[in-house]
Amino acid sequence: MGNISKRVATLIGGRGFIGQHLHRRLVADGWDCWMPEKNDPGLFRLDLGTVFYCAGVTADFAQRGFDCVDAHVSCLNQILHRGVFRKLVYLSSTRLYDQSAAALLSESDALQLNPHHPRHLFDLSKALGESLCLQLGQNKANVARLSCVVSQDLHAEGFLASLLQKVVLQPVGEPLRIESSRQFVRDYVMIDDVVSALLHLAGSETGGMYNVASGTNTSNAALFDAITEITGVTIAAMIANSEAYVPPGQISVVKMRDEFGWTASSVCEQLPSMLKGKI
Repeated sequence: MGNISKRVATLIGGRGFIGQHLHRRLVADGWDCWMPEKNDPGLFRLDLGTVFYCAGVTADFAQRGFDCVDAHVSCLNQILHRGVFRKLVYLSSTRLYDQSAAALLSESDALQLNPHHPRHLFDLSKALGESLCLQLGQNKANVARLSCVVSQDLHAEGFLASLLQKVVLQPVGEPLRIESSRQFVRDYVMIDDVVSALLHLAGSETGGMYNVASGTNTSNAALFDAITEITGVTIAAMIANSEAYVPPGQISVVKMRDEFGWTASSVCEQLPSMLKGKI
């Protein structure tokens, strides 16, 4: 993993979903962690050690455009410009690949972003954060492009957690109707694997961009069938399959695997433990 000589961590956005999991792991591993409040002047007078930049606006970014840019770019720009740190790991998103037609999505691929597209305010702000790290981070900043992060906690946000919450409450024998299609696919990556990847990047001696994903697209059909096998609950997709649907490409995790020996588990393999209350 590399030698982490100074086990001091500063977590920007450390109270969010990923930040909380990362904080627990760092504390368990003996790190001295600081989670500053927004605009804390200590960011520019203290040695920040290893910075994990977890701040972000996700589900409600369309209603919080100014907050979105502020979270993804503003504080990052100031830390890179004025902060004292050993390493910085910036959390970005594989959403930036959404407009790509490539079958395999790699870190070096050119992005297709449109400032006229409302959804792309999120993408453009994340892309600017990435560019700041790569161009101005003086080889001390790594970017982690995260796919759809899920956890064992069924009370978390997101499609899968919401689905499993409904499954747990659904009487066996009554079909569970879901407003989705069996053909939709996502790359799910477990939070423990994400935290492990972030620690690898924190220990790296160089900067760069890395996909942090399972590397496998999992369809709703595969999820629904696996859940039915485990629980007996049948899931009925209310959106019909469409010939117009173009599934996203597969996210390449070759770089993480080759440089760090990192691999991620399959979400379907984790379903039994996630649904242990229903089995």
